[in-house]
Amino acid sequence: MTKPDIDRLLFAKRLLNDAGASSAPEPDAYFVAKQVITSHDAAEMAIAAIASAKRAVPGKNKAYLLDYLLEVQRQLHPNRAIEGYSFFVALNDAIALALHHLFEENRALSGFTVGHSKTEDALKLTGFGVHANDFLSLQELVPRVASNKHAESVANWIQTPYGHPGNWTDRTLDFCIKTVVDIAIKIQDAAWIPGAVDLHTVYNYKITAPGCDVEVWDARPDQVDPNALQLGYWSGKVEKREVVFTIKANTSIICDSFKVENVFRPRSGRRPSLRDMLPTKYIRLPIAVDLFGWVELNEVVVSCVPREDAWIKEYIGDLEEIPWDARFA
Repeated sequence: MTKPDIDRLLFAKRLLNDAGASSAPEPDAYFVAKQVITSHDAAEMAIAAIASAKRAVPGKNKAYLLDYLLEVQRQLHPNRAIEGYSFFVALNDAIALALHHLFEENRALSGFTVGHSKTEDALKLTGFGVHANDFLSLQELVPRVASNKHAESVANWIQTPYGHPGNWTDRTLDFCIKTVVDIAIKIQDAAWIPGAVDLHTVYNYKITAPGCDVEVWDARPDQVDPNALQLGYWSGKVEKREVVFTIKANTSIICDSFKVENVFRPRSGRRPSLRDMLPTKYIRLPIAVDLFGWVELNEVVVSCVPREDAWIKEYIGDLEEIPWDARFA
């Protein structure tokens, strides 16, 4: 091993030591980005020293981390997988998590999701000087990030269409790091941009029984068929309807969603009237886990009540109950 090779290894060790010694009471996106870049540079220095010592240097003027790995594998271990790939994937995960942290901490990027390449998000960032094409490419090259049941951010690779080793190259890693740092710098002073939020994000639905008890059934009237057993389970038919829940008079239940369904009256032998031809609207309600019920819409009053979420109070303020607009249901 030559002196330049030893110098490279010592420099890589120094970089990792410095990174390990660095700490922050409350690490921000910029601290994370710095640690990622340092890890990448140390890995490249180390593999370059090994490749040089083993005379497995890529035959090109400019080589990157993965170029060295591939050449070492080709010349010295042709039948072994590159263990460095796991490190590369870990770095890309770190890049995605750093980007997720930026999205979470900066309200100007409210609604942005790591790993989802959306043109409207790229257009919003152009106002801060971020190149739209770079942002869209970055989103395709990083894993998707979501929160698990413990409220921890987790990176997930989706193999189709882009989450596969064909996109895990040193060039793409270098591009991702530079783009994340570029975004972090350009949006650090960005003000929150108010954006429209849909009704379901801010409100729950309140179903009230006005004046008298209202029964919630396990099926709609048109789903009743005396021959249901012969038709089979998958027909969606029942022999008879049963009450699964009762909304007491002048009381309410709260649900985060419901579905309006049209039910047409069964036709008799007589000529159908206009009333027969108009549907009766039913709403399908979640009553319990994996249990739904149906109630006629005209028997209840539906209103919208604000959700009890801290971010709503912080960024929107106190909201009042409002009537539900059933015109387009």
